[in-house]
Amino acid sequence: MQNGPEFKSDSDSLQEKKSILGSSLASGGIAGAVEVLIDHPFWTLKTRYQDDRIPPKEKFTFNPSVLYRGWLPNMSSTIPVTAMQVGTVAAISTFRHDDHNPPTEMEKIAYNAVGGGFSATISGPTELIMTQQTPERGFFATMKHIYANEGLKGFGRGMAGTAIRDAKFTVGYGFAAPYMKERFSQLMSEGQASMAGGAVAGVAVGVLSQPWDTLKTAQQTGSPLPLWALAKEKLRKEGISGMYKGSVWRMSRVASAVMIMGEVNQRVSNYLKPKI
Repeated sequence: MQNGPEFKSDSDSLQEKKSILGSSLASGGIAGAVEVLIDHPFWTLKTRYQDDRIPPKEKFTFNPSVLYRGWLPNMSSTIPVTAMQVGTVAAISTFRHDDHNPPTEMEKIAYNAVGGGFSATISGPTELIMTQQTPERGFFATMKHIYANEGLKGFGRGMAGTAIRDAKFTVGYGFAAPYMKERFSQLMSEGQASMAGGAVAGVAVGVLSQPWDTLKTAQQTGSPLPLWALAKEKLRKEGISGMYKGSVWRMSRVASAVMIMGEVNQRVSNYLKPKI
């Protein structure tokens, strides 16, 4: 006699959702740690080229102590940031959808954008501190300096630009990279498809998010203007090129990051899901 279809109890379903969320948090954190370890010098160079306080001839450097300055705080903050990004997407998706009601492509994009925007509550203040630290004043001393001069509101400088930038970035590695990899896999090997998909998605995300990153860095390095007023001033004084300061280094980092994080997140998530 053939058994009827099996139905999951509410407790089993809740446990499965918790397992998916747990694996997503872990995979997001691991992906972020790997990316920072490889790409932190790109972030340093990007920030130096965007910082008007540094003379043009001093912006580029091969000095490892400069290129990796602040990498540990960056990694320490990136792990919860990417875990929050991937975890938020997983939470929304698992509690709104199931195997019989999968999210549409547009919903996936929206969930990734929400996850990225929400994560700016961590990445914004951390990048502000990293941007303002000096060889004489480290991460925690800079944090105290900002609080002493501006209070808690000082840590919100550049938050809007960071949220918009991170929303686009999360869509890039969380949706676009796997999507493009799947399309390219019909034409080439899996490894080639992974690199091609990540590179295409990364360059696109870099182009779309660069202006917001430039604006948030300008706010974090001293500009008192609100986001839209600052954008108007930069366009008036420098044209569109002013919005793409440091673009070579940032786009290199974003293309690399989307490729690395998209692949690591996908592989670690697939590895952990059956075991949690």
